[in-house]
Amino acid sequence: MSAIAFWLIYLALLFVLVSLVKPFHKLSAWVWFVGLGLALLMMYEWPAGGVVLVFHHPVQMERSLKLGRLLLQEDSVTRTGLHLLFTGMLIGSISALILPEWSPHLPWLALSLLSALVSISIQSPWAWGWGIGVWAAGSLVAAYGGWPNPGRSAWQWLLLPFIFAIALFALLVFEESLPSTHGTWRLYLIALFLLGISNLAPLHIGGVNLVEEGHPMGAVWALWSHTVVFLILLQRVEISPAYQNALWQITPFLKLLASITLLWAGIGGMSHRHLGRLMGYAAAYNWAIILLLWLAYPNNPDVIQWTLAVRLVGLTGAAIGLLTLLQYEQETSLVAFTGWARRRTWGSVLWAIGVATLAGLPFTAGGWLLWTTPHTNSEGFYFWLILMGSMGLLIGLGRALVTLWGPLKNPLLPREEGMGRWILWSLNILMVLLGIMPQMVARLGKWLVG
Repeated sequence: MSAIAFWLIYLALLFVLVSLVKPFHKLSAWVWFVGLGLALLMMYEWPAGGVVLVFHHPVQMERSLKLGRLLLQEDSVTRTGLHLLFTGMLIGSISALILPEWSPHLPWLALSLLSALVSISIQSPWAWGWGIGVWAAGSLVAAYGGWPNPGRSAWQWLLLPFIFAIALFALLVFEESLPSTHGTWRLYLIALFLLGISNLAPLHIGGVNLVEEGHPMGAVWALWSHTVVFLILLQRVEISPAYQNALWQITPFLKLLASITLLWAGIGGMSHRHLGRLMGYAAAYNWAIILLLWLAYPNNPDVIQWTLAVRLVGLTGAAIGLLTLLQYEQETSLVAFTGWARRRTWGSVLWAIGVATLAGLPFTAGGWLLWTTPHTNSEGFYFWLILMGSMGLLIGLGRALVTLWGPLKNPLLPREEGMGRWILWSLNILMVLLGIMPQMVARLGKWLVG
């Protein structure tokens, strides 16, 4: 009998090996697309328990993979995370088919998938920090297409995950059966752990820098996988009898930081000077709204599905649009793209709709989040924070669009043409339809969670 976690790690290693075939980047993208599509289909057929055959080997679904004190298991929580991660990877493989310059990054994306799979499969609380540290390193190399040079701000993304990876070892070194009057430090440690990896202001700067400096699709994977990993951790803490009180203790602080993030992102977006940085602030703003909704409506599947669908749509649209611009320019400085919308129209529009979705512009998929403000005694307070943050981001987006549609300084800039142009046109139409037909977003959310 073998644990299903072992076979998931084995599958991720197979993707790593396939992606390393550098002369055949297009082939590796097709292998990713077909393989992940089949994996998602298989997940619908996997039983919750019992024995299944994988490559003629019996696999016990309930059995954990035990490595000393470390436990890895594919339970119902892990299954949700797997579906979300595989969906994100599937979008990455489709993007590699559309945009060939993204294909060489697939080996790093495969390595990041391996680290994320390990992170969401960990059952041992003392190893949650270790799993987050491994995931953070994997997502970093995916965003930068390899380990970043010393001039980058990568340490801001890695610092807190690795601090808590070390700190949570205290749960193993000083073992106690359950937190008690003399062991409440364990609850505080878990609470600080969740707060430290929340990616909320002022701890959000690593994520914003990652979007500005890294590859757009790699940064999307880092932010998306962070959303998934944090959701899985919240669910694991909530179902743990020993640590579930830590979530209630940290909830007021998470709400406070989310409120600060809403304003901070609006101010930062309004004063930005980089297309990537504006996208990063919009992603931080969207994440703050999502976390407020998760905390206001715990265990509400409709809220979880809706918010995940909006985040994936906004991040993907903005990243693909930005990537079409970066084909001809390596810097994301706003002045470098003066007048580019006159030649790269559909890519610019797709980026703008993606950012507007994250910023909550009405008649986009994200606009509906403005009307699902947490129903608490401070409902009006949260609504005004969300509205002010959104207005700041939209003012920044307006500034960027004025520059993009300004006088073109590079007359040799090629126009969008061929199949790529029609694909971008289709993606723009899809983004508009998702904004005016919320039932499509709801269906996407149900499919995401599986």
